[in-house]
Amino acid sequence: MTKNCTPTFLAHLAAGLRFHLGFTRLLALILLTGLTTSLTALAADETLDVQYLRIYSQIDQADSFSANGNEVSAKQTYKDAQAALQAFKKNNPTWNASLVAYRLNYLVQKIDPQPAVILAEVKNTAVTPKPAQKTSPKPVSKNATASPAPTVKLISAGAEPRKELRIRSKVGDKQNLEFTTKMAMDMGTGQTMKMPATKMTLEVTVQNVSAEGDISYDAIIGDVTVLDEPGVLPQVAESMKASLNGMKGLSMKGVMSDHGVTKSFDIKIPAGVAPQMRQAMEQMKESLANISTPFPDEAIGIGAEWEFKLPIKSQGMKIDQVTIYQLISTKENGANVASKITQNAANQKITNPAMPQMKIDLIQLTSEGSGNVTFDLTKPLPVSGTMKSSTASAMGMNIGGKVQEMNMKMDMNMRLESK
Repeated sequence: MTKNCTPTFLAHLAAGLRFHLGFTRLLALILLTGLTTSLTALAADETLDVQYLRIYSQIDQADSFSANGNEVSAKQTYKDAQAALQAFKKNNPTWNASLVAYRLNYLVQKIDPQPAVILAEVKNTAVTPKPAQKTSPKPVSKNATASPAPTVKLISAGAEPRKELRIRSKVGDKQNLEFTTKMAMDMGTGQTMKMPATKMTLEVTVQNVSAEGDISYDAIIGDVTVLDEPGVLPQVAESMKASLNGMKGLSMKGVMSDHGVTKSFDIKIPAGVAPQMRQAMEQMKESLANISTPFPDEAIGIGAEWEFKLPIKSQGMKIDQVTIYQLISTKENGANVASKITQNAANQKITNPAMPQMKIDLIQLTSEGSGNVTFDLTKPLPVSGTMKSSTASAMGMNIGGKVQEMNMKMDMNMRLESK
């Protein structure tokens, strides 16, 4: 069993975990990406299998970008993977030469498709890529069903008086928020690694409000600070500082309904971003579409409860998320809401047709969290809040007939304040 969980798989796993506090989800991913960079620097003793798997995960992400039509990000990620794999081959020339050569050929075709034969250094033989086969659309089975849609269900309307909760922002409205995040992780060693606390500021500006009430806004990350704390490894703190330094000035755009449901989200990725950070940002674009703190359609009063079910499919994993919200208090333009969130993924096989040599079993994924947020209903995002969550996962991988198990536990605490 390996004692070092691959950084890329941590980033992929994190991309599947949706937190209900909106932008804290974004910042948690940024922090975790900084952490994975730190772990990469510390994991000098990781096995060659795990090093190769980390590079392959970049290729897998590039394939995902390409499949979704994001060719610019796909090509850049293919190039990053190619450089990493070439360095891997140079340092480890005898490690599974045929597999490395096959994957290098694959990258050449993806980066610069050529009809000519591509030579591979596999037992001094030439490998000719197979011509693309014409395929006909597969008929849709009569029993096929679409993926379940997110649902909001009122459990209890609460006490009288009741009213509909809706966000009523105006063009030009601004919010200045500060997020403080603390994390601790166990990478399967049985020892908890404490992460330094991090503070980030966010400036949000409402750009448009549609006739239907949809709110379009811009957001910019301001200061990013890694706090000095006792018990944190200095190299981890320094690596996180270096990773997060480039986050200042990162700009984002979002659209949310007046019910508080995120309808779209995009991030402007600056040039020169490190490959792992670029991957994490691209994953955010996909996953933030599922971020919601939804209000029910019905009028509600103190004590009201409602359920939000959100099926998630991320990096080959199917995860069921259920959040129970409770209305704690209201005022003329505000509300305080508590929440409890659970995530569960059944035992499932994660397959990737691009690399049949690697078989992955998700053994278990569970997550529990609780939070409390306060809304000013004239603002697009909560004005204050706290959240804590605990996540545990276990995966088994078969690489060349050798099974490796990866385990991770992560505890996270977040606090949101208006500035």
